[in-house]
Amino acid sequence: MNFFALSALVNVATSVVLGLLVVSADRRAFLNRIFAAFAASVAFWSYAYFMWQIAGSADAALFWSHMLMAGAIFITPVYFHFIVHFLQLQKRYLVLGGYLGAVVFSLLNWTPIFIERVVERAGFPYWPDAGILFAPYL
Repeated sequence: MNFFALSALVNVATSVVLGLLVVSADRRAFLNRIFAAFAASVAFWSYAYFMWQIAGSADAALFWSHMLMAGAIFITPVYFHFIVHFLQLQKRYLVLGGYLGAVVFSLLNWTPIFIERVVERAGFPYWPDAGILFAPYL
């Protein structure tokens, strides 16, 4: 197992533990549930990142690249929702817009216009090669 795969597992464990600690403090608190959702999305991304790192074939690596991007796509709007609620801002339309954008990008993630293929690059046997939609997503 390489350093990147190991660090992903550490990130999974840390995110799961932190999310569970926060939500167990008060399950009914909306802020705690949003934070737990944020921690879960980071854990999902990290687990998919781990699986991508240990993939034994290009097909498996491409699948896990799409999965890790699905997790990454939702980290931003969930974190934004957490911050908006934490600061008690009245920005529901922006929060909903963020989730809508995440759903659209998540669906497009499974097409070659998001991640075209995996190639050997920078010491990685299966590096995701970005499609034309990846830059606008960023």
